[in-house]
Amino acid sequence: MRRQAILLALMLLAVIGVVYAAFPTCTIDAPATGATVAAAITANVTLSATTDLQDNETLINCTWNVWSSATANSSSSAVAMLVTDTNITANSSFTHLINTTLNVTYYEDSDNYNVKVTCVGNNSRSCTDTNTGIRINNGVPTMPSTVLPAADTKDTDGDMTFSAAVAGNETTDCTLVFSGTNPGSGGYVMTHSGDTCTVSLTGIPNSVYDWYIAASDKTDITNSAVRVLTIDQPKVSPGAKAAIASGIVPAESGQVIGGTGGGIDSTLVVLVALGGLAIWYFVLRKK
Repeated sequence: MRRQAILLALMLLAVIGVVYAAFPTCTIDAPATGATVAAAITANVTLSATTDLQDNETLINCTWNVWSSATANSSSSAVAMLVTDTNITANSSFTHLINTTLNVTYYEDSDNYNVKVTCVGNNSRSCTDTNTGIRINNGVPTMPSTVLPAADTKDTDGDMTFSAAVAGNETTDCTLVFSGTNPGSGGYVMTHSGDTCTVSLTGIPNSVYDWYIAASDKTDITNSAVRVLTIDQPKVSPGAKAAIASGIVPAESGQVIGGTGGGIDSTLVVLVALGGLAIWYFVLRKK
């Protein structure tokens, strides 16, 4: 009787061992960590097992996901799914290589992409593997176009928005560059969204500036044509600024009369006129 119980226990353990045998391990062979890829690439994953599998375990699919925190592709999205009826049953160890094609053409260029594969079997068991630091380089960025402000723009308030159209899938970031004279910095990081780069600057000092927009994919840089921007804000004297700030004189009367040189301050003219009227009034009263 005891012998039968031991035999039964051994059979039960054998059954449990089969049912709960490990699902194969996933290992991404390509693209490797740190690899540079472009356009349509071949992705490989190796399924391997060192223990017996559950009877009739069948691979249903392997899904590939690609994402990067530095681009608009910051959320994980499935870019390819391999569906197969490959039977991976065998009650022995094995290695099985699976190839598929990933098209990364429409992804923005960057150097910190993650590639993840998840393979699922018909018993809802699965395995995953992730490679990091992958660079997508779809070629040299196209030259920025539809660049604003227009060439030889003259501005009178010191506030300006700079923008350009770029090829989003070739561009990781944009920089507004001032060559020579600059308003405080030689380069300003622009906001890159889709196929557009923009940045706004305020309080730009009076001067003549040479500037351009540089589009980068972390490997190559393409510059727009150099443009000239002139900032020429009207000059206002310190006395006029104080009068305007206190509300004594409206802002429009604080302009300099007589051009951009050292002309007569209109505020001073008003004050002198008021002083003359006061003197004339007191003289008349004494008479």
